[in-house]
Amino acid sequence: MAGEGSLLAAGRGDQELMERFVAEAHRLRGAGDPESRCTAALVHARAAVSRGELAGVAEMVEPVLRIEQVAGELRTAILGVAVDDALRGPDPGKIEGLLEILGALAPVQVTPVRLALRARLEAERAHLMSQAEVAHDHEQEALERLRGAGARPYEVAALLDIARRHDDADALSSARALCAELGATRWLEQIDAGSGVTTQTPA
Repeated sequence: MAGEGSLLAAGRGDQELMERFVAEAHRLRGAGDPESRCTAALVHARAAVSRGELAGVAEMVEPVLRIEQVAGELRTAILGVAVDDALRGPDPGKIEGLLEILGALAPVQVTPVRLALRARLEAERAHLMSQAEVAHDHEQEALERLRGAGARPYEVAALLDIARRHDDADALSSARALCAELGATRWLEQIDAGSGVTTQTPA
């Protein structure tokens, strides 16, 4: 699937492969069906992030965030990109909007990864409110859910949240180790450059 392939291409810095996915996304954008629109938005957002063009990511994913006909991993990936974008600032307004979307999911739509995305947002909100213990609990919840699900790229992002908030060397080291296991050399370069890879590790 183009969405999954674009994740690997972004992590590995494979621009040639990413360009092929972008070309396919251009075709899908005109298809009209919800799944094609979501796939196109996801690929375009990841391509923009991989180029360092972060300002327009929200505009790419927001139009498809509430399309209920799209389920499964594609919807989770769109939500993940939106969460990364909201935590980039961080942007309290975007955080609240995404918490509303995630909180409104029907029980059948709730998955460990989506619960972890919500926990990442809750951790940031608590951190902004100087609620250190609450933030810590949500951070650990996110990590536990992602580790239980074996969702390693998502775990990288959660670890980098912690490293950013608390200047946590252990969390940063764990994120680097996971990137190495995934062969995500581009993400490793971004971490080492201190370029805000938290938002460049797609969910």
